Amino acid sequence: MPTVQKDDVWEYVLKHSEINKRNKSLYKYYHCTGTKSFKDIRLEEFKINGSTLDRGDLFLKTRVKKNELPVNEDIAAVIEKFQNVKLTQLSSSKSSFASVNDAYEQVFGKDKPGRVRGVGRGPTPKSMWGSKEEALRDQGFGRRDLI
Repeated sequence: MPTVQKDDVWEYVLKHSEINKRNKSLYKYYHCTGTKSFKDIRLEEFKINGSTLDRGDLFLKTRVKKNELPVNEDIAAVIEKFQNVKLTQLSSSKSSFASVNDAYEQVFGKDKPGRVRGVGRGPTPKSMWGSKEEALRDQGFGRRDLI
């Protein structure tokens, strides 16, 4: 490869390295699962306890070190919010990984249209719950309850 091309490639690599460093510095909620996928963690938990983790529990499990300490202060604050929400929330069935207005949604806010955070790229709100009204009706909420 000619020297001129090597210099151009090197400049390109440095430019993208800086962009990636800047983007990575914006992350707040690091996970500490290594190469183990979240799906594997959910399956492992199911084999051990016989229960599935919901989005909030999976988030907490993947953001806590082996010694049960949070990865950073931001996550410690989120853990506290989750605990407060779970204390005030009615106990729902553990059969659903994600549900409308669950603890995860209450802590992090509503999901963007067409997205369900914490479940990967495939599932959409409609594929998981049907329409929003159907999902709320299934959980016992009516339109008046939302006002």
